[in-house]
Amino acid sequence: MALRHKLSKRKNAGFTLLELMVATLLFVVITGVVFAVVIATQVRYQAEKEYMGAFQQANVAIDQIARDIHGAGFPAKIIYNSSFQSTTSNRTKWAVPVSWNPNYPNTPCVIGSTCTTPGSYDLILEEDLADGNGVVWIRYQLSGNTLKRAVVAKTTADPKTATDALLIPYLERHDHCIVSRHLPWWCCSSRFHVSDVSGRSTSPSEYSQHQYLPDRPGA
Repeated sequence: MALRHKLSKRKNAGFTLLELMVATLLFVVITGVVFAVVIATQVRYQAEKEYMGAFQQANVAIDQIARDIHGAGFPAKIIYNSSFQSTTSNRTKWAVPVSWNPNYPNTPCVIGSTCTTPGSYDLILEEDLADGNGVVWIRYQLSGNTLKRAVVAKTTADPKTATDALLIPYLERHDHCIVSRHLPWWCCSSRFHVSDVSGRSTSPSEYSQHQYLPDRPGA
């Protein structure tokens, strides 16, 4: 009878302090493991999402460059008669595939020797974008990790001089171990972003709305 009373009393007494401490420790360990897995999964998902966005932006820029190169040299000088070609002011009516400096448009220079442009990191294309604005100069210049772009209406002036002041960052790559200007990136990651003609960084979602960058300020 006494033994039964002791067992009943102990049963109603609840958990001991040691049992509560062990249970709490196990709960903390299990919770920590679960949260570590969840956080690691979220970090990996965010990193992959950002990399996909970066590659999408780079692809938009590359597509634009490909279109510019494909259209270079149109309309050709040969479609006009000799009397039209001999008039200096009519030089803006046709396009050569690539402009050069110095001595444009009279004496072609030698790439890698006498040419300032085109060069290893500089290229000026000529074409009519079929937007009603006639033939334009489209210049690409790689400066460090920044690809710059300018679109200027063709004139009788020198193409390099005409586009120098209008070059703006078009595609940038950042390799760093600090937080970027817009999004956090892990150490030594590569980041690309494409800017429109105003210099504003444009996200992939914005490209899905207007597809391509404007070709000139105010377009």
